[in-house]
Amino acid sequence: LPSAIGRGLSAIVEVRAEGQVEGSSGITEGYRVIASMVFDSASPTATEDSREHLGPIADFLVPSLASQTQVKVEWLKPGAEVELQVSAANAVGESPPVAIRVPVPT
Repeated sequence: LPSAIGRGLSAIVEVRAEGQVEGSSGITEGYRVIASMVFDSASPTATEDSREHLGPIADFLVPSLASQTQVKVEWLKPGAEVELQVSAANAVGESPPVAIRVPVPT
């Protein structure tokens, strides 16, 4: 999706908590989302062998309002490869992150 603020593209990520047990300390109150650019194909020095972690684009918390939550990640650079990490969070702490890497369309 084109970004609403006019800088790059946006992605909608659907997040679902699984294994929730009512009344336990494992109830998800929100999600921490970190988006990092891994590979920039628009860079003049970019090659398939030069994939590297180039740094975070976004790092934010969103509330868990239902069994599934949609999260909008903005400022994705067309042609880049982005890693999206999601952790479940509550007052006790955060779960280990689940990560996927996706190419951003050009």
